[in-house]
Amino acid sequence: MIDLNDKLEKGYLLFYGFSYKHIPDQVRKNYLSRMNFYFKSPGQKNQLVDEVQIHRYSGYQDTGWDATDVVFLDQSAVKSLLIGYPSQSKYVLVNCLNFRNIHWIILGLLRRLIIRQVRFSGFKRLTHNGYNSYWIVLSRVQLINNNNFYLSRELGVEGFLKHLHSNHIKYVVPRFFESLPMLHREGGDLDIIVSDEDEKAVKNFLQENEGDIRVDVWTVNRPNYHGITYMPPLIAQEVIDKAKEGKALAKVPNAYDSLNCMIYHALYHKGFQGGIPSKYIKLNKKQSKNDYLRYIDKYAKQLDLTLDYSMESLDEYMLNIGWRPALDTLAKISQWNEWVRIHHIEQLPVAESTLFAIILKSGAVERGFSEEIISQCINHNYEIISDCILEGEIQREAIRKLRGGVWNDGLKDNRDIRKYYPSKIIILMDKSNRGETGIRQLKESLRSWVDDSNTSYIHSTDNDIETWDYIKICMPNHELELKTKVSLLKKNNEINHIKFSGQYVSYKFLVLKRWFKSKLLSLISH
Repeated sequence: MIDLNDKLEKGYLLFYGFSYKHIPDQVRKNYLSRMNFYFKSPGQKNQLVDEVQIHRYSGYQDTGWDATDVVFLDQSAVKSLLIGYPSQSKYVLVNCLNFRNIHWIILGLLRRLIIRQVRFSGFKRLTHNGYNSYWIVLSRVQLINNNNFYLSRELGVEGFLKHLHSNHIKYVVPRFFESLPMLHREGGDLDIIVSDEDEKAVKNFLQENEGDIRVDVWTVNRPNYHGITYMPPLIAQEVIDKAKEGKALAKVPNAYDSLNCMIYHALYHKGFQGGIPSKYIKLNKKQSKNDYLRYIDKYAKQLDLTLDYSMESLDEYMLNIGWRPALDTLAKISQWNEWVRIHHIEQLPVAESTLFAIILKSGAVERGFSEEIISQCINHNYEIISDCILEGEIQREAIRKLRGGVWNDGLKDNRDIRKYYPSKIIILMDKSNRGETGIRQLKESLRSWVDDSNTSYIHSTDNDIETWDYIKICMPNHELELKTKVSLLKKNNEINHIKFSGQYVSYKFLVLKRWFKSKLLSLISH
């Protein structure tokens, strides 16, 4: 328990549904900036009388997004043992005296132990201003493929930056670099984005010099931030390539990239917690301890830019400069970012699943599979609406914006990544109205025939809304023409009553099954 005690005093702590009036005595030596308390409304009471940072969270799956040292689960938050487990955290403490939710604790513990996701490390007694509490301790081992590391104070941030400089590591400190080698706030951390080829060397060095200064290491192409890249890869690489030398030999963004990195982080990483005004809330839940808005204003003035400082206006600015993620990436971000979910996803109409885009990657096109793939689509009863080769600036935009910029999933290194860049788009309509089931079956058929590695040469959209977003990016001059053509074809399909086929009934059954599953999860979540 020595390491746990150390993390309680020096690590990053998240409390979900904490049911006591006073914070544990064991964490009082820690920085308040390293502790955050979350409560779900309705259903979780906040009895805290100590002055700490209070936030709201919307669902039990939200507890699993942040990489931190210790997570406390109390009240109904123990349901996270079943859904949304905080697997990136080194320790998870579960309140033993939470009798009201003991059935969820037992089921959740059994699940995590059976799948060998955690190990039981005993019990921990905490004290609260004269009262005791008892917690189950679950732990995991620090792995090199994690992103949060801790640097020794003997080496310090200055020594770490000197090491990066002397070893010619390609990286950038994307924000809060002005006070280096001092951190931007007491108990703060250091974020760096490092080139893929230097990732292993940096992480090995941090493991060899472990301490209590947190350093988060992100890469250009690896989907190691909630299943996507930390930033769109081409943008991240450009920021690294254009970085300049700042204080303490640190590589920092130029003035323009400093502004955009800060806005990107505040909107798409932090969401409402970034402390920027939004039309969806009268007042922010909590002004950010990092004061993103102050830095955004500072950088904008240095560039003589006039910006409207609301989340929605800054999002529009990011769209105009090509930094806003594409819709398929925003859909993933919305899983943990409430503002993205409200502003981008919930505003969309209910998506049909009749129009799809198939993306053929360079390896498939170079090997001459294009015509046969089109024939296979027709054989599966899909109407080919249009197709075109992606090249020049349009291909660069597709690489940058589609799939969150991730084209190397499954590759051990990036030497062959160009074989997996988007090279051709095929727009097709399902004449049998099979929805996502049909396009999934088509992809599986094409992949079994074309693919020769873990990374596929075939990618597709899942519904009409995503498809139009792909058309906007890959076929910008044909959008109006395609809308007219698609509208006529849909009317013909309705006349032919194709939607009453056996395949359509099968598709509707799958939709009903997914609806039932979502309702079950919703029941558990409340």
